[in-house]
Amino acid sequence: MIMRRMAVLAATVAAMAGTVLTLPAAASASTAVATPYVNNPSQCQGGADPGWFCAYSGQNFTGQSIGMYDCANYLIPWTSKGSWDNEQTPGTRPWLYWANGATAWHMPAAASYQKTNVDWAPVASITNC
Repeated sequence: MIMRRMAVLAATVAAMAGTVLTLPAAASASTAVATPYVNNPSQCQGGADPGWFCAYSGQNFTGQSIGMYDCANYLIPWTSKGSWDNEQTPGTRPWLYWANGATAWHMPAAASYQKTNVDWAPVASITNC
């Protein structure tokens, strides 16, 4: 598992060569790589599969989705009202980082979700672990 994560991390770093990423002071080395894409994985269709954290551009787990399985910092590109579903290992609490640099929010532990009224506009990124 660690070797797989290191390979994913190395590939992501190589793909982002020249990209400057600024993280809040509370970020650690494990959150230093941002995944800047909407990936719409099958594991996020209609809610997150076990082991996954999924963010959705629409309410009730609809619209575009960003599936988060590997421990990383994932950029949130939306300004819509959306939703999220945390079905990671029980007790896992993601960190939500604000675009204005305010103190990060330690989100509720798995299993948890918010189906409506998630305002993505002020959100910069989420670290799922």
